Amino acid sequence: MKIVIIGAGEVGFYVAKALSQENFDITILDIDPVKCRRASENLDVIVVEGNGASPKNLKKADVEHADYVLALTRVDEVNLIASQQAHELGAKRIIARLRNQQYTAHDSIIRPEHFGIDRVIHPEREACQEIVRLVRHPYATMVTDFEGGRLQMIGIRLKEKCHFIIGKAVKDVCEINPEIKFGVVAIVRNGEATVPWGDFIFENGDIAYFITRTDKLDGLLKVVGVKHEMNRRIMILGGSKIGRSVAEELQNEMSVRLVEKNREKATQIATLLENTMVVNADGIDVEFLKSENIQEVDSYLAVTNDEQTNLLSGILANHLGVKQSVVHIATTDYQPFIQEIGVAAVVSKNMSTVNTIIRDIRSDQSETSLFSMEEIGVEVVEFNPEPGSPVTEKPLSELDFPRDSLVGVINHHGQLSIARGTFQLSDEDNGTGVHQTFLDEKVEKVVHASMNTRPILNILAGLVTLLGLTMLVPACIALGYGEYDAQGFFLSAGMVMTGGGIVWLFTRGNNRITNKDGFAIVTFAWILVAAAGAIPFYVTGVIPNVTDAFFEAMSGVTTTGATIIGNVATLPNLPHGIESLPHGILFWRSFIQWIGGMGIVVFYIAILPLLGINGFQLFKAEVPGPVADKIRPRVRETAKYLWMVYLGITLAEIILLGISGMSWFEAICHSFTTMPTGGFSTRNASIGAYNNSAIHYIIIIFMFLAGVNFSLHFKLFTGDRKALWKDNEFRNYLGLVLGVTLIITLTRVAQTGGWSHMEFRDSLFQTVSIVTTTGYATADYELWTFAAQFILLALMFIGACGGSTGGGMKVIRILLIMKYTAMETRRMLHSRAIIPIRIGNRYISEDIIRNTLGFFLFYISIFAVATLLLAAMNVDITSAIGAAASALGNIGPGLGAFGPTDNYALLPDFGKWLLSFCMLLGRLEIFTVMVMFSHVFWK
Repeated sequence: MKIVIIGAGEVGFYVAKALSQENFDITILDIDPVKCRRASENLDVIVVEGNGASPKNLKKADVEHADYVLALTRVDEVNLIASQQAHELGAKRIIARLRNQQYTAHDSIIRPEHFGIDRVIHPEREACQEIVRLVRHPYATMVTDFEGGRLQMIGIRLKEKCHFIIGKAVKDVCEINPEIKFGVVAIVRNGEATVPWGDFIFENGDIAYFITRTDKLDGLLKVVGVKHEMNRRIMILGGSKIGRSVAEELQNEMSVRLVEKNREKATQIATLLENTMVVNADGIDVEFLKSENIQEVDSYLAVTNDEQTNLLSGILANHLGVKQSVVHIATTDYQPFIQEIGVAAVVSKNMSTVNTIIRDIRSDQSETSLFSMEEIGVEVVEFNPEPGSPVTEKPLSELDFPRDSLVGVINHHGQLSIARGTFQLSDEDNGTGVHQTFLDEKVEKVVHASMNTRPILNILAGLVTLLGLTMLVPACIALGYGEYDAQGFFLSAGMVMTGGGIVWLFTRGNNRITNKDGFAIVTFAWILVAAAGAIPFYVTGVIPNVTDAFFEAMSGVTTTGATIIGNVATLPNLPHGIESLPHGILFWRSFIQWIGGMGIVVFYIAILPLLGINGFQLFKAEVPGPVADKIRPRVRETAKYLWMVYLGITLAEIILLGISGMSWFEAICHSFTTMPTGGFSTRNASIGAYNNSAIHYIIIIFMFLAGVNFSLHFKLFTGDRKALWKDNEFRNYLGLVLGVTLIITLTRVAQTGGWSHMEFRDSLFQTVSIVTTTGYATADYELWTFAAQFILLALMFIGACGGSTGGGMKVIRILLIMKYTAMETRRMLHSRAIIPIRIGNRYISEDIIRNTLGFFLFYISIFAVATLLLAAMNVDITSAIGAAASALGNIGPGLGAFGPTDNYALLPDFGKWLLSFCMLLGRLEIFTVMVMFSHVFWK
């Protein structure tokens, strides 16, 4: 189901957050770049920046195919216009947030249905209804109805007088009071929510969320030790829309006083509310509150438009003796913690709106409802068990439920029962389940969330096990050719799958991960995959040295292409270098580059639906470029489509190389190393071994394509023919390749004294090979002019496009740095000028610029340090510079002793480990790895 959300403010963000955890495709459209960036960096959604009332932007968000359009900006007129245009474009159902309730009045001239709106949500009305429920249940921090009012969820703060429950386990309290029929679905303690199982112990100060049948509510209150006394005296601070609505709702059944600081506004309200006493005063004046006998007030409702005033006055009222204080706030991140400082209940019109929208969508979608308590990270879901599902075959106590979820209520043909461990559902029942959602990053910082070791180990073990399974392919190839490496591959596969499988089995469970976990998973994944990928090299005896085997594997999975194979002195078992390798090993070298090209973790996300929204943290940490572009709303689908494009282009190259004269085995191997811009070849002379111009040009074309952002390939394949040329980075990438090719060709013509097709072809080939960081060679460029070598060295640093399989700093970052330099130069002449940086029509935020400058500084610093360390190992300076630039840029060949016709066999072991680390840094774009060295990361 496709949902387009117009407006990425508080409401839009939390609606998107809740729905994206379900199986919905979410696109967010907002004009504010800051809000867009927040959504893009934290949610598994696609974000479109622009005015939500613009037809062009609505089409860009694909409103035509939307099942739902949610117009949720803060401006009613924008929501109305956006709704009308979405309706005209073909959106199936439209929900709009309207602050002005006159639009839905019975005598309104302008009606929402005139704009194609199917459902109107009034934030203030939703908040008013929630506050009224709290006033009518003064003992509660939250009240929500289910099943047409037959079922209620109530939050109650446990105090010392609740001696029947404090210090006891949940199951014991339920067993002692079997006739009450209630369940405990959530506990908030010290600001952190828990879905409690039977062994959970209640403590003083807990906010417990109970679910019970409405007719059993009085019995529950007796168990908790709370008296159900009706409120009689109400004081409302603030003549806001919410304040006026609450007063109007309650004035005929309770004594209501409304305090408004603005005299003119207070006078106006007094004429509208006949049975409400309106007082013109400052609600946070202690003397005024005392004069109004605040200690006799049953409920104090702080609902001004200033949430700081609301919070302060709520605390003050509670201190002065009010029985119940309710405050309204807009910010929801710290809502659970506010209740810890003495406020009885917190209401947010934003979260009330969010819950109403989510429930409405879920009700339409599957005749079930979802109540999302995003403020404490808990969701309540109604579900229908499918025939044959585990929940219909075993009692609840015997099911392998994760610790953060439970079944609360069972509806059997209209008969409601509170679930117990002995219950077993049938496919005719409806169940109400509770589970925790992922805590917002801000809240996690407040509660000092640490790394989740179990899910990290589980995902890493799954990756390694999957890699072990792929080792069976080269094993079968080796068997087919009757070569000696077959047994080694089978043994390697068994070792890797057994070790990974055992860890995976013992760490199964909740795979909830945070940003911090994502960095750890991606970094350790590449290290472990390189280590596992080295096992076949070592076990088959092809590379009997651990350091060399790991270097070769790390070079493969990071798509660097540097090799230690080719020196008879270090590997006498391979007298003909690469061409002495058996077919299984040749295929394995190519295959690990192929899976490393698009990304090992992205591959895992694409084929295994185990990560859900958590995969977004891994996607951001692994995908190269200043930003992780998504081509589909959900990360799993983005990963799948990226791999489909990747596979499709690979197959096309295999076919073209095969029909151009290359053997099919070598066509597969070279295609597997061209698309990831890896550069491993089956020949010692690389592509220069094939005296075939057709093969050379085919590989040139596919190297160039591999250097293009893969999201552009997807757009091109799906009908956007102008996608490539509209992209500013691609145009500069193409211009760079053509310009450098022309310059190098001219230098070679000047060197040789004449022009030939081979000189042009080799210049073009090496330019594309180096700028895309593939590392193939058709000529020894160390024999070219120093100018040509210097240009190629510069290309090693630049790299290809962001979002491609190439390494280096990326063209987009170089563009940003150049534009930033130009901006600072202009600012020296006009010190107070505000000069925005744009790439094409896109404004680049300061955060991205700062990130790019930091990346550049890290990149150059690491290059300098690596060069210095290599030089300290008696490596000549030219070779040290080339090796450091090649490893960090994931290129392969360098300069001097490590040029295109040489290898890294004679480099000292420490140098090989150093370059292996540089390869990892380059592939994961430095920050993902370097953050692991921060002491803050391990706190």
